Amino acid sequence: MSDRKLAEQMLGYSQRVVTKEAQVTPEEVQFLIDLMRTNAKVSRPVTVEQVVDFSFLEKARRDLGLTR
Repeated sequence: MSDRKLAEQMLGYSQRVVTKEAQVTPEEVQFLIDLMRTNAKVSRPVTVEQVVDFSFLEKARRDLGLTR
């Protein structure tokens, strides 16, 4: 990504959505995807399932004894 201002904006949005405990809902991820699509002028729909595999997070949280 060559647009520093856009990258900073995207990071700011991401930091508001993703917590230190890596708890994020599919709805929050979809919000970020849609925001990035708009900024990048991408018209094709992109779903959470196409971008994120929550199974790794769920397994790690189970292994660590963490719950949502």
